[in-house]
Amino acid sequence: MPVNSIWEGSGNIMCLDVMRAWGRLPVVQEALEREFGEVKGQNRHFDLQWRRLSQLMRKPHEEQGRAVTSTLFNLFVAAQLLRYSSPPLAEAWCQMTLDARGERILPDRLCDMLFARAMGG
Repeated sequence: MPVNSIWEGSGNIMCLDVMRAWGRLPVVQEALEREFGEVKGQNRHFDLQWRRLSQLMRKPHEEQGRAVTSTLFNLFVAAQLLRYSSPPLAEAWCQMTLDARGERILPDRLCDMLFARAMGG
């Protein structure tokens, strides 16, 4: 589901806006390359999804809008985690969210770290 969608119509409009802006304005690709270039090489799942999305947007189709918008959102989240969170947390999030295989199990060590952090430790 697109970020911040309230009902089906607004989600579709947001997705179309993303697709149109990216397809018509070269500065969008340039801005994304600058933004994501700062974390490029830190995580293989991030790099692979960014490469795939960039290739997909060379010949975009409107029906791909939801997938493009969701992937773009996830890449922004991943970039922030790679910049500002602990490496194990960023790695786990990228693997769980960006890995095409869809693995959704956190390693025990990371779970322990997250619980300790949540408990103030």
